[in-house]
Amino acid sequence: MDGIIVLTRLVENGTKLLSHYSDMLAFTLTAFLELMDHGIVSWDMVSITF
Repeated sequence: MDGIIVLTRLVENGTKLLSHYSDMLAFTLTAFLELMDHGIVSWDMVSITF
């Protein structure tokens, strides 16, 4: 589950620095969505900031 925490932090922090990390944020969101779509991670694990 450490990877999920890293992905979540990248998304939460990436929105503040969007102009510098737009490609990284796009790939992070794609990876996160893949995990969610396959039922590996529950949507309940996502924080309010996300």
